Amino acid sequence: MDIFTRFNRKAIQDRQTDMLGELTNPTTLPINKPQPAITFPGITFQFTGTCAFGTRSQCQAAIETLGCINSDSVTKSLNYLVPGTYVTDSWAHETFGRKIEKAMAHRDSGVPLVIVTEEHWIGEAGLA
Repeated sequence: MDIFTRFNRKAIQDRQTDMLGELTNPTTLPINKPQPAITFPGITFQFTGTCAFGTRSQCQAAIETLGCINSDSVTKSLNYLVPGTYVTDSWAHETFGRKIEKAMAHRDSGVPLVIVTEEHWIGEAGLA
């Protein structure tokens, strides 16, 4: 193999490593800090990602028993977004990351939307 071929292979490998590194670069979940006390009746929730509590339907049923409303999408009227416990730090590269990004944009524009951990939601709801 000549020097030119070795150089090209090395350049391709370096580029692939850079691209992979960018994709696997972890980010932190944008949880509100400190996480606020949650008052349940009449507020809206949306769950995203995979929850330890149970399926999405089980989480939604729990919310309904607390007198709350499940939202189908991230809107300005959403009160709480709950990323599931199994959402990794590379959430921005996952499909559910779009919900988190939209919630962050609303929150950053002054909408009183709160992003809390599933663990906090469970504790506040007395479901532990």
